[in-house]
Amino acid sequence: PMPLPPPPPPQTGRLARFLLQRAHANPTIAVTLQWYLRSELDDPSFSSRARILLTELARSFERTPIGEALRRQAYLVSALRSIAKDLKMSKTKAARATDRLREILVDPSGSGSGIRNLKVPLPLDPKVMLTGIVPNECLCFKSAMLPMRLSFRFDPRAVDWADMAGHDVFGEEGGR
Repeated sequence: PMPLPPPPPPQTGRLARFLLQRAHANPTIAVTLQWYLRSELDDPSFSSRARILLTELARSFERTPIGEALRRQAYLVSALRSIAKDLKMSKTKAARATDRLREILVDPSGSGSGIRNLKVPLPLDPKVMLTGIVPNECLCFKSAMLPMRLSFRFDPRAVDWADMAGHDVFGEEGGR
């Protein structure tokens, strides 16, 4: 069973407390809630409440496998955003973009080095554990926006979140 969350700060309302309780009862809800709240950070009418709840979500999962999963997912998205920015800033033509993407992913000092062997639950389905990216299967489509198709390795066994308390589910390799 997952540990009980610490009590939320007084500025959170009943809905926020309800969502945090549900997130602690179900890791899929925790992951989905994190990504929903992150998407709302750009909305001026809701961003301050989203930020409070996102902060509380992170605080309530500190030092737990779910908290580590949420941190790793945020890192993965940040690294992919950085790679996309590198590609666009390099003024690489679409025809050469796939080669450049693969170079970034295999370069040990590049912005893609941290995700090559990163173990992280898939943000869209946290029962699937990604175990790294496959650079030679990644590509950029021929377009001015340089959209990427990324190929990941994954563990074929479903993640059992109920059995994770007290286990090092992410291992030493590829950790962030």
